[in-house]
Amino acid sequence: MQMRQATSAEDKVLSWSELNNQKTRFKSQPELFQYLQANHLFFVQNKPAEALKYLPEHSSNSTNSYLQLSQILLKGRILEKLGQTQNAQQYWENWLDRAKTIEQRGLFELMLYPHYAQQQNASAFISADAKIKQASLQKSFIENEANEKSLMHIIQTKTSSTDQKNLALYKALQKSLIHQNYKLFNQGFVLLPQDAAKYKYDSETYTNYKNQPPFSDFIWTGTKITAQIQCPDLFNLTQKLENSPQDLKLQLCLGEYARSPQGYNITYVTALEKETARFQGTIFTRGQVYKDIIKSSSIPDLKAYALYRSIMCYSPSGMNDCQDAEVAKSTRKQWFDQMKQDYPNTSWAQSLKYYW
Repeated sequence: MQMRQATSAEDKVLSWSELNNQKTRFKSQPELFQYLQANHLFFVQNKPAEALKYLPEHSSNSTNSYLQLSQILLKGRILEKLGQTQNAQQYWENWLDRAKTIEQRGLFELMLYPHYAQQQNASAFISADAKIKQASLQKSFIENEANEKSLMHIIQTKTSSTDQKNLALYKALQKSLIHQNYKLFNQGFVLLPQDAAKYKYDSETYTNYKNQPPFSDFIWTGTKITAQIQCPDLFNLTQKLENSPQDLKLQLCLGEYARSPQGYNITYVTALEKETARFQGTIFTRGQVYKDIIKSSSIPDLKAYALYRSIMCYSPSGMNDCQDAEVAKSTRKQWFDQMKQDYPNTSWAQSLKYYW
């Protein structure tokens, strides 16, 4: 415990001399003591190359004790720390082939997971001879790591289960919308089950779909903002966006979808997607759409609504929930004043009392 990284002033970190002073206590277990020394060099002193010298070579039968398994695990972590990525992967694969128990196999699969995920090796997760057999790791790859190519491979390959195909389809649709890859979204949309609207969490009939993703997220019937600004259902909207991705009115409608109950999950995942670069395409943020309309549109209804929505992004907490870059309160006041001055007769201007 005293070799863990200190998180507070009260945490004590064992020194190298304090550890070596205990050597006599391990007279009957010298290999265990060397393992503790290797741990100290690796975790406390950040000297992975030196730590390697304290670990023995292991034969194919060297997984009979927890100490041997711990030594094997530490050595693999040292190889990764030293930047020997290819050697580390081969090392884990060799031990995976030698695993004697489900627990050992699970451990080596876990260590291989980031290697295969980085390579987008979908076959390592989904195939007849998949290296990664743990369902939780397979699901994690589909949900968090897979890019467009990997997701479509999982959707189309015969070796994927129905559950895996459905999850891959859901993530492909979700992330393609976030990254404005409308072509991919439209390709995936036609693969939805006919009763996709029933795949939702709040339905009384959801017990039939309790292990399936909420495909109902993509069944949005559109909305009417004004007589001049009417939004079609999601599939018609994305078909139009595929042909005219820069159309601000269409982008505004996608923002309306993101605001809807069906679009809630899209909004949540957008923040996570900003931290990764696995999908291609610029991330959609409705806040940026409003700014673009304010800057370039001359259509009164469109501009008035964009001003209103830009301000409402900060309601009621003062924190931006529209995923775009924050603006100062002074900018929000300018939007507020512009709306009151230029569009005083709109219901939006009349209802707006604050700029947060």
